[in-house]
Amino acid sequence: MKRFAFLFFVGFSLSASAQYLGGSGDGDIKTGISSKLLNGTAGTAAWFYGGSGDGDIKAGATNKLLDGTTAVLAWYYGGSGDGDIKSGTSSKTLSGTAATTNWFYGGSGDGDVKSARLTSSYLGEIEWVGTNSTDWNTTGNWRQTVLPVDGRVKISSAAVRDLYLDQNRTINTLDFNGAGRKVLTGNFNLTVNTGFVGANSTNYVKTTGTGTVKTSISNGGSFAFPVGNTDYNPVTIANNTGSSDNFDVRVLNEVYSSGTSGTLLSDPRVSATWLINKTSGTSNAGNGVDLSFTFDDAQKKNGLSNDNNIRLYHYGSSWVKQSSNGSISKTGTTITYTYPQYKGSFSPFALGDESVVLPVNWLYFNCLREEINRVNVVWAVTQEQNVSGYTVSRSTDGVIYNDIHSIPAVGNTVGIQQYEHTDPDAPLGTAYYRITQKDLSGEKQVSETCVSTVSRAIQVADVEVYPNPTDKKLMVTAIEPERSFSYNLVDIAGKTIRKGQSIEGRSVVETSDIPTGIYYLHIQGSGMLLNRKVLINH
Repeated sequence: MKRFAFLFFVGFSLSASAQYLGGSGDGDIKTGISSKLLNGTAGTAAWFYGGSGDGDIKAGATNKLLDGTTAVLAWYYGGSGDGDIKSGTSSKTLSGTAATTNWFYGGSGDGDVKSARLTSSYLGEIEWVGTNSTDWNTTGNWRQTVLPVDGRVKISSAAVRDLYLDQNRTINTLDFNGAGRKVLTGNFNLTVNTGFVGANSTNYVKTTGTGTVKTSISNGGSFAFPVGNTDYNPVTIANNTGSSDNFDVRVLNEVYSSGTSGTLLSDPRVSATWLINKTSGTSNAGNGVDLSFTFDDAQKKNGLSNDNNIRLYHYGSSWVKQSSNGSISKTGTTITYTYPQYKGSFSPFALGDESVVLPVNWLYFNCLREEINRVNVVWAVTQEQNVSGYTVSRSTDGVIYNDIHSIPAVGNTVGIQQYEHTDPDAPLGTAYYRITQKDLSGEKQVSETCVSTVSRAIQVADVEVYPNPTDKKLMVTAIEPERSFSYNLVDIAGKTIRKGQSIEGRSVVETSDIPTGIYYLHIQGSGMLLNRKVLINH
């Protein structure tokens, strides 16, 4: 009782402004001008907690004692919302103007106390209930009927709905509190500065759109991102690059041929794609980053049975298996694959069997009509592994296709490989083309459809294109000078490089600044059509 000997009161008026008691010691408490004061027994206007131990003041319908020494009288917070006030071993005071009406605990350590008006925002712990809807921005969905600005968000154990982001949000901590609820990002980002509490397979951030979970990770630090989509697929990132960096993460439900889109892969794999990015971009200094991916046994697809054969794949322009092996840990049906010291570019990542070479990446596929009955079919791929060959098919109705030509694959390559076939019997009107790629295993993948259309009234233009190959200039001349035409010079991917209009049946195409390669010259005029393959060679 000795240390409270100086506590004496002289009957302050509760309507007085900015009342407080005590000096600069630990636990100084000030009162405000409204009825929501720190009140003890009748006639006492302000209480001072002078001890050095931790103690909580909580709001509620009943008095909550401040857990200190035996000398502490019955303290309680008289508001109707939840909020903690703690004391610490250093000088932490509740400060504010006379207009401040509510006090609460808004910091991350003991004794860190902030003040603010309890109006539309609250800097302390706010509890999500979801009473009215899933909308973050509806105050009635929060137990305190106010919106969190930063600080700690807690999911009430009695929450009746998941929490949906309505815009990009930033908080310090998200406590799932065993509620069995999820936070859905949609197309918005959730930045969490400190971390998550209580995340698991029923309590996590569900990345249903383009939105991500974001945070800054210091050098030597790590952060667990409790993310997933239909399944819970958290990833932990340990930053060993030598400097702090900002990371963001989201998860897709499956693995696709073009990274985030394209054909669903049928190879032995884990049914998840992790999209990880960081501010510094494509490369890592120092020892890079350690990546730990977690998934469930049920996500192993199409014969991925041996956990020790799992390897990390990264998508740049194609899926590439990483050279190093990771490590596997397993608890029950939960598996974590850790890849140490990753120093490559970021996003996307997938896990697959070590024997799997994910299929070729299609760069382009074009069908160019050179003459009325001649169509040049050209396509290019990268990362060609374990491919036996390609078959060109043609259709006149887009439904029934007939195989017209087969080409063996070059072999295992990682660069760009181009193929082409000229169809000498292309029908008038509309012709549909597609390519079937066949793997050595016998599996097949079919390309998208390319359409070539020519009017039955079109005639082949009597036009000379020379010299071919060319270096600096390409001459285009109509035999009948009165016939005007336009031209487009395109690369093999279909991108226009040059275009122009004839003058008195003639055009000169400058090619000196065009890189060496194969191009196509499209010529079209009234009742005329011509396509010519052109080789530019410097």
